Amino acid sequence: YSKIEELCSVAAYCQFIYLLFPGSITFIKFKSKTHLEHEYSQNFKLLLAAFNRVGADMHIPVDKLFKGRFEDNFEFLQWF
Repeated sequence: YSKIEELCSVAAYCQFIYLLFPGSITFIKFKSKTHLEHEYSQNFKLLLAAFNRVGADMHIPVDKLFKGRFEDNFEFLQWF
């Protein structure tokens, strides 16, 4: 990823949580090269399940992330 705005696909966040908590994501359903919002949603469901598995009570502002704005993605990225 060359720009923070590209994180809106949620794919990078899935990779980050996997690096921090190996085995927390099932990569069979993971979409790494996504460009459509329904594909973002699939990755979001995986990310949410991973947060639940590791016991992280985190609100994910999915509507804001999907818009691809720098500020929203940068703010969420800081959690990692």
